Amino acid sequence: MAAKSASESFMTREEIYSRKGWKVPLAFKALSKVTFIPIFFIAVILLSVSLLPSTYLLRWTFSVYDGLTPSGLLDMFFLTAMFGCAYVAFGISLLVFGGVLKRSYNIFARIKEGEYPFLSMEAGYWSVVNGIIIFNRQFFLELTRTSTLLILFYKLMGMKIGKRCIINSTFMYDPDMVEIGNDVTIGGDAMILGHVGERGVLRFKKVIIGDKVDIGQSSLIMPGVVIGEGSTVGALSFVTKNTQIPPYEIWAGVPAKRIKKLKGHRSPDHQDNREQ
Repeated sequence: MAAKSASESFMTREEIYSRKGWKVPLAFKALSKVTFIPIFFIAVILLSVSLLPSTYLLRWTFSVYDGLTPSGLLDMFFLTAMFGCAYVAFGISLLVFGGVLKRSYNIFARIKEGEYPFLSMEAGYWSVVNGIIIFNRQFFLELTRTSTLLILFYKLMGMKIGKRCIINSTFMYDPDMVEIGNDVTIGGDAMILGHVGERGVLRFKKVIIGDKVDIGQSSLIMPGVVIGEGSTVGALSFVTKNTQIPPYEIWAGVPAKRIKKLKGHRSPDHQDNREQ
């Protein structure tokens, strides 16, 4: 696989497509010129449905607002509080409906590990799913860091997340490609990617994070990475594609390398030999 990827690094996109036997339909090429249309359409759907609860709340607020109390200041405070509640209602509706929309989309399309052309059904699915994540982050998701709301959103989007996890980042993409164990801590702004785009090819591979793993702030985890139980990835580290981090080790750096083995934890091979 490594030799194959190395040879492809010197090939043009057309040569890679020819080698893989890919032919991009003319319809896809035409649609690529107007990709903003479906993106705007999805944005309108997300906004219009998510704004329903807050719009209803504001309509009720204005119907009772005038002369609600003898004090104009109290009336004003009530009005601003209702605007705040309407924003929160919009944000929660947005993240819940975003997850529902993604799951509905799965009826027509789904992505699996593998390689796909940029202009393909799989690439379209990928762009819509990550578009929903980005849309939520722009409007509300940042306010849910470390909360159960953030975990609920990623679970609705298809990510597998274990119990008692703390996630302090909204930069986690490709939810179908990410599996997180129990008691995992993900630091602020850490980024997890299940895809990489290279010379017109989208490559997807799962990221698997074991139990009791700590991922430091602003680290970058690339596709195909497997982090064993109890291991730690230091802050600002770059874990390259397909890296296998054994259990109970500390890795850090750019690119990330093993720093040390955590004391008190024997390797599985050592345990097996002792038992024999």
